[in-house]
Amino acid sequence: MGKRLIVFYTFWVIVTAAPSICYGNIPVLSNQYSVKKLTAEDGFVSSEIYSIIQDQQGLLWFGTAENGVMRYDGRKVTLFEFDSETMNGLSHNDAGNLMLDRNGDIWIGTWGGGANRYDPKTGQFENFIHDSKRPDSISANRIQSLLHDLDGSIWLGSYDNGLSRYLGGDKFAHIKKSTNTSEGLSHNRIWDIENHGIQSLWIATSYGLNLYNKENNTYRYYFPDPKNSTPTGANEIRHVIKSSKGHIYVGTQQGPFILDHESGTFSEIGVTNGKHLGQVNSMIEDHEGYIWFITSRGAFRLSQSDGQLVQLDLEHNSGLRIIFEDNANTIWITNELQGIFKLVPHRKFKSIDNPELTTPNGITVNHEGDILVANSKSELFKWDVTSQTLDMLIPAVFTSEKGFSENRLLERPVLYLDQANTLWMAQDEGLAKINLETKKSEIITYPKTAKNHEQFREIRALCVDNQGMLWIGTYKNGVYLYDYAKKTFKHMGTSFGLSHLEVLTIYQDNSNNIWVGTGNGVNRWIEDRKEFQSFVNSPYQPNSLLGSIVQDIYETKDGSIWVATQQGLNLYQADQDNFTHFNMQNGLPSNLIRAISDDRQGNLWLTTNKGVTKFSPSSGQVINFDSRNGLLGLNYYPSSLIKGKSDTLFTNSQRGVEYFSTLVQQSTRSDPGIVLTGFNKMGLPINLDTPYSYVKDIHVSYLDFIFSFEFSVLDFLSPNKNQYAYKLEGYDDNWIEIGNRNTASFTNLDGGTYRFQVKATNSNGEWGSKTLSINVHVSPPPWKTWWAYSLYVLLVASSIFTVIYLRTKLQKAEISRQKQFVVQLEKQVSEKTASLETQARRLEEALKKAEEATRLKSEFLANMSHEIRTPMNGVIGMLELLKKSGLTSTQAHSVNIASTSAHSLLSLINDILDFSKIEADKLELEYVDFDLRQLLENLSESMALSAQTKGVSIILDFADLDSAIVKSDPGRIRQIITNIVSNAIKFTDQGEIVLSARLEPDGKKQGYIFTCKIQDTGIGIPEEKLTTLFDSFIQVDASTTRKYGGTGLGLSITKNLCQLLNGDVKVSSTVGVGSCFEVTCVVSKSDELGPPTVTLSGYNITALLVDSIASSNKAIRKQMEVWGVTVFDATNADQALRLISKRQIDIVFFNKSLPSMDGELLAKEIRKHEQNNNVKLVMMTLLKEQYTAIESCTVKLDGYFSKPTTKQDLLNALSTICVDIRHYLDKPKTTEESNKGGNNQGSWVANTKILLVEDNKVNQMVAMRILDSIGLMVDIAENGLEALEKIKAAESEQPYTVILMDCQMPKMDGYETTKNIRAANAGAKQSNIPIIAMTANAMQGDRQKCLDAGMDDYITKPIETDKVIEKLEYWVNNTGNRSV
Repeated sequence: MGKRLIVFYTFWVIVTAAPSICYGNIPVLSNQYSVKKLTAEDGFVSSEIYSIIQDQQGLLWFGTAENGVMRYDGRKVTLFEFDSETMNGLSHNDAGNLMLDRNGDIWIGTWGGGANRYDPKTGQFENFIHDSKRPDSISANRIQSLLHDLDGSIWLGSYDNGLSRYLGGDKFAHIKKSTNTSEGLSHNRIWDIENHGIQSLWIATSYGLNLYNKENNTYRYYFPDPKNSTPTGANEIRHVIKSSKGHIYVGTQQGPFILDHESGTFSEIGVTNGKHLGQVNSMIEDHEGYIWFITSRGAFRLSQSDGQLVQLDLEHNSGLRIIFEDNANTIWITNELQGIFKLVPHRKFKSIDNPELTTPNGITVNHEGDILVANSKSELFKWDVTSQTLDMLIPAVFTSEKGFSENRLLERPVLYLDQANTLWMAQDEGLAKINLETKKSEIITYPKTAKNHEQFREIRALCVDNQGMLWIGTYKNGVYLYDYAKKTFKHMGTSFGLSHLEVLTIYQDNSNNIWVGTGNGVNRWIEDRKEFQSFVNSPYQPNSLLGSIVQDIYETKDGSIWVATQQGLNLYQADQDNFTHFNMQNGLPSNLIRAISDDRQGNLWLTTNKGVTKFSPSSGQVINFDSRNGLLGLNYYPSSLIKGKSDTLFTNSQRGVEYFSTLVQQSTRSDPGIVLTGFNKMGLPINLDTPYSYVKDIHVSYLDFIFSFEFSVLDFLSPNKNQYAYKLEGYDDNWIEIGNRNTASFTNLDGGTYRFQVKATNSNGEWGSKTLSINVHVSPPPWKTWWAYSLYVLLVASSIFTVIYLRTKLQKAEISRQKQFVVQLEKQVSEKTASLETQARRLEEALKKAEEATRLKSEFLANMSHEIRTPMNGVIGMLELLKKSGLTSTQAHSVNIASTSAHSLLSLINDILDFSKIEADKLELEYVDFDLRQLLENLSESMALSAQTKGVSIILDFADLDSAIVKSDPGRIRQIITNIVSNAIKFTDQGEIVLSARLEPDGKKQGYIFTCKIQDTGIGIPEEKLTTLFDSFIQVDASTTRKYGGTGLGLSITKNLCQLLNGDVKVSSTVGVGSCFEVTCVVSKSDELGPPTVTLSGYNITALLVDSIASSNKAIRKQMEVWGVTVFDATNADQALRLISKRQIDIVFFNKSLPSMDGELLAKEIRKHEQNNNVKLVMMTLLKEQYTAIESCTVKLDGYFSKPTTKQDLLNALSTICVDIRHYLDKPKTTEESNKGGNNQGSWVANTKILLVEDNKVNQMVAMRILDSIGLMVDIAENGLEALEKIKAAESEQPYTVILMDCQMPKMDGYETTKNIRAANAGAKQSNIPIIAMTANAMQGDRQKCLDAGMDDYITKPIETDKVIEKLEYWVNNTGNRSV
């Protein structure tokens, strides 16, 4: 069994001392063809092949002895055999004779089945069988030869019945052996037929050669051996050729002859020592004019120009049968036993074929561009590149007679030609200087007396520098420098910096630098330092030399230095003293680079262990040539790529000397065609009506889900190198490259017509211009055909018509019904319209009643406010006056209780009024600048006493309030926090209430989000009650009202106020644990400057907090740490004393009441120790204990304050350590603080006189007492008319300074009175007098109503002394500021 892989057979130059011969003394034809053997493994079922032809498409046909006809497309073999059940098939399997006529039809002569004519376009055979009953039938069924002559006639030579000429149809004319009565052929067995002009034919028979004149029907006979009268020997003419030069070559049973047909003489060809070439089986003339003979002794080629005969040495020279040359100039030779030999001529790569050039050889180029070659015998030859001739120049230089051993024959000679045209030759230890002009050689011997002289051997490299010194590189002992003038040697090894003693090449660049390539890097000789600079491979330097073993060094014409190693190619970068690398990652076929050269286009040419490579450093393009391109071998000697003239490069290897041109060869051969070679559906091959290669259209069904094409480019040079690409226009118009694969498959194509196209590369690797084009018609499924779509249209149209018809009919019925309905509807509409008008009137009346009810409600609330506040004014006012009347303690206590009750009642009234205002959307907000922290601290202090009385601590955590001054409605914020804290105090019996607050930037607006949490430890709220907690008049349960009191309006008002301030209130609670209310609202930034930021880190203060309430310690500690104070805390005196003993404490804040030891005892313990004398002691007390605790304390204290702890308390205490801290306390008072003052007498201008306009006697009395108590003169008017009269009367005496005006009075109310005053009805001078409304009306709009009437300010009843003083002080002192 043969191997499945393709086997390439390449001829090698025989390395022997004797000339190469194959038969006799006939030279061997070698290294001109690349040979491949094709066998059954490639699909060839038979090797008994008797003829080969190539059809018009380029397909090869092989006629066999027993297996019919084989057709070869370069990828597979298709077999045509006899089939008795098939009509129009091959008539017989012994079909060894083939002929292509000029019409493209193939004629097949069989051995027993007559003749066949095959039409490649239809795939049909036409049979011509001998019929003894038909004299015009073919003469015999054994057809041995075929010819289509120059005048168009088809001739068929038979085995035993002469010659037949085809007349058309199934008719033939016959020519047979001559008889006594008629002239004819010399024999009836016709071996071959050849044209001899239009009129004559050469007919080769078993007995002589016949020249038949068709025009006059005459014959002339030629016999190579006239003495032999039998059809044997040389007279058995098997083949005849008329060459392009007109020579007649004849192949006989005893070798080939050349015929001089004029004289009739034959001349033998190739007879050596009386032996002819053997029986001639086949002859051809190739495209170069060589005549080929295939004989029983081998294959021979004859040159018609010089008559030289050479033998082609194949793997098997016996059994050769047929030779054929195809249109690509490929030679095909068959062997009956071994298969088919395919010979591809080496177009680019050739060798110097001469038996004298025994390998190994050494080569170099002379100054004329010719090649000097030294063979293994040290004989010197010159190869003339132009004439391609080899001449010997000098006989052997190193001979045994001169003392050289025969072992040198194994060493490759080394040649170097210097500038003086002196040739230096070395082989092993031999060194010679050769004068090329005189052909004289001089042996140079290393002194035997020198130390280690025996190491001067195995010379690998020679070079002569610009000083005339000869550099000699040895394989194991470094470099020797030879001075020819002085006849001295100098050895240079590693002591001179040489990187390795194994020298492989020496090169001198154009700058006269000497480069030495070794087994470990490359070295450059530095003449100034007399040492080598080494470049070696280093894994730590990425730009070091790639590889260690240097194979060649070369400088290109642009001055670039290239170094070849066994690991890649290196480009020397002179400016950086490093290398750029090129290897297989850059596209090179191999990393082992043997030699380097270049061409005039700037390309590098490399020899490697993978062939010859053309590399463009500029573009990176790589083209590799190997045996498939006709390369003779794949390995070369190092430093053996030499540039000769005519752009020719020469290589040297164990095969000998080879050469090629670097110029691009222009091929005159057209691109091969591409044919379809197979078609499959659903994985099964399909036979089409037309042969595959002629198919133009293919039809497939929608059921053929998968189908595939098989194709082949008819390029027989190297089919496995051809690349393919295909596209299916109509599906994808892009070429799809598939490499060497020659199939394409498609699945589930939609119905339609597509164009399948294939292109392929030629033997040069370029895409050919010819394409295969096939139209693919995919039939759509029945439901997608044109008639199906027509049916769909018809059905749709019918459906539309039916729908329209039915819809029209229904619409008519509907119209009739609608008419009846409209009549009924009009009647119902009339009735409904009347009903709606009645409902509209009722709704209008209801709206008026609702508006009236709302008005009445508002008036009722206003009246209620007025009526309730009027007596409350008297009650509260009198109580306030009574407090200042010098009461006893018992009386004062009773008055305080009455005053508290009255204020509670007023608070309840205010809640009801606020709720009413909110519900009516009449609550107004007043935005002013205020200190938010101070507001929270003040209200906490005001409510602390009631909490502490119950044993509940109020703790303030305001460390996160960065900005103190903000802009909002402080009264409403105070009201919100007060409501929640009041509830916390009310529902907390023990524990603590923690107030924490912070300001955060509002990302959407220029302001802050104010968040305040009130966390208590009270009774808690059940979870199911949380959802209704903020509803009006709602409490947790009825018992709450009985136990704690309240209306249930506080939290509802709180939530509404938060929402008015763009915020909200949330609550979380656990029964028995406590509740946490979180209030948020939006406040604006203030333009006023706030107090300076407290920063105490520079004072290095350390404080100690001693309090059993941990949350209090935590809040105070947090605040002081924000200021930069170091804080420690303790919950009892013992912990505090331990801390003081261990640490340096500056100030101690301690609570008066502590567990186990009270605060006073703690202070005494601290003062006992002298080291604590500088410790400041500050006591924290409850509000009710403040004065008694300080007075009774026996220890000197540095400060004290009452809880809850405020910012001012802490700063006052810390200022005892450093007085500089007091500047944080010196800040201007707010308007609120300024107005309060400690003196209620006010500061009045001289002659201040007040007019009180009030109809209620109690209110008159209260107001008079207040005004008298602050030292003001007061007149009273009981109504508006009386007020106008008094104002007029006082104008001439002492005008009034301010008028306090009640709004609701008999005869003329306050609004009307004010309008009259402003209208100067009470005198022009008094028209601009300040008027302050003093009314019990507290609803939204009442204030604006007063201002609209002309009043300047507004005070609600009941009258409070502080408010009256505040308003009067402002208007008395700023009378002139009122705008007219």
